[in-house]
Amino acid sequence: MSQVFKISEAASIAIHALILLGSNKDATFTTKVIAEKFQVSKDHCAKVMQRLSKVNLISSKRGPKGGFYLIKDANEITVLDIYEAIDGPLVTTSCFFKGAKPCRLPCCDLFGDLMHDVNKLTRDNFKKRTLMNLINKD
Repeated sequence: MSQVFKISEAASIAIHALILLGSNKDATFTTKVIAEKFQVSKDHCAKVMQRLSKVNLISSKRGPKGGFYLIKDANEITVLDIYEAIDGPLVTTSCFFKGAKPCRLPCCDLFGDLMHDVNKLTRDNFKKRTLMNLINKD
């Protein structure tokens, strides 16, 4: 079955991993454990964790009790922060192509402001929803 609203597997891994880390503040989790828990590729998970670390949402420590942990409070991390760390800026465009400016072809006029409105609604929702909001739903 097809869905209209989709996010990348990488963004999904990031959101799930941060919920795990935020739900277990005093614990660390290795890439292997995270990948096994969510049944995803260890290599893909490692790339996602590296991106989250690069934007200072998480950090890691080495050693037998090492792994990843949150370095920001879950109330300070928005879903938009997580999404954009993985997939880049979420732009509000009216075109199916990724450019910020509409292409001016008839297909974009056919949908009117639908694409822009959906992207803006998604961005606004992601910006107001924090990691803590997601943790408290579980």
